[in-house]
Amino acid sequence: MKRSNLLRCVAGLIATLPTAAAMAAPTAQEIVTKARGAMKGVKTYQATVHTTMSGGPMAMTIIAQVKTAGGKTWAKVGTSQTGGGKPNPFAAMLQNMVTVDDGKNTWTYIPSMKQYRKGPAGQANQFNFSEQFLSKIDQQSTLTYGGIEAVGGHPTYVVEAKPKQARPGQNETVRFNFDQATYHLVQAKANQSSAASANAPARSQSVVILVKDQKTNQPIPDSVFKFTPPPGSTEMQGGGMGFGGPGPGR
Repeated sequence: MKRSNLLRCVAGLIATLPTAAAMAAPTAQEIVTKARGAMKGVKTYQATVHTTMSGGPMAMTIIAQVKTAGGKTWAKVGTSQTGGGKPNPFAAMLQNMVTVDDGKNTWTYIPSMKQYRKGPAGQANQFNFSEQFLSKIDQQSTLTYGGIEAVGGHPTYVVEAKPKQARPGQNETVRFNFDQATYHLVQAKANQSSAASANAPARSQSVVILVKDQKTNQPIPDSVFKFTPPPGSTEMQGGGMGFGGPGPGR
């Protein structure tokens, strides 16, 4: 065989082979399974979670410092208004809110009101976004691998999720970014839109969650997960409060 023909044959063979990147790319389900496994068995977890909401009834950013260990959770929340418009009294009221789940009860203290609330254990898990999103994502959503992109200078796997049972007239998508090295969730972008109806105009809302400064299996003092009502504070009566992150299929 002539050399030119040999080169053409080799080139043709290479063209038909999958690239190394394509062969190495995991499926969306594999990424989620590994992300869930990365959090399983973790004794302590700490992170700073930035949540920015826009386009809905509230335009605000929530920054939560989160610590979890042994079924207990501590979170301190800061809020700020984003965009123009009138000052958001809700955002101002929740500034420096502290939530402590001591394993038996969940305590929430709002310094601006000098009031606290005592509720059942488990309510503080709403700040543990990795656990919240990963618990039922593959049961509630159809997952698609979205490639690789950088977040905070680190390569991440992208997984796109759409609810299996979409609500009539609404379009919901969530785009997750998992760190390639640790499989920890580092970002989630949720977009929701609804068509106009006889009772309401068309609406769209977006939420961006960015998880920074993640630490695992580092010591956390037991005192962090204990709450004592500050002097001069009173117990809140009636009503309810809290944050809930948007999840696929919700």
